Amino acid sequence: MLGRVTRSPDIRRIVADGRRASRGPLTVIGLATGPTHPDSRVGVIVGRKFGGAVQRNRIKRRLRVLLRTHSEAIPPGWDVLVLPRTSAQQWTFGALSDAFDTLLTAWRRELDTGSRAPGASP
Repeated sequence: MLGRVTRSPDIRRIVADGRRASRGPLTVIGLATGPTHPDSRVGVIVGRKFGGAVQRNRIKRRLRVLLRTHSEAIPPGWDVLVLPRTSAQQWTFGALSDAFDTLLTAWRRELDTGSRAPGASP
């Protein structure tokens, strides 16, 4: 079960210090929390450029479903933010799901390669 990132200071810290990956209409930013939060927490940020509350809430609902269905791809002890681009509104749910899966795979690959010590062999 994933918790939620809701506090502004936590969101600012993740955006400032987190590792990013972007694919298609989505961006993921993640930051390891260590012992302060052993479980993973997620947040979805949708700005006003998406339009009114109806449009913003629609994309947030879609992304929350994707986060629930792909929760096993998020490692424990990480705070993760998902930021959609405005083009995400035109994507079908299936295409958005495929893009999200590809994005999480790329983000996990980035974490695996970035966590190695400099000069370590693969």
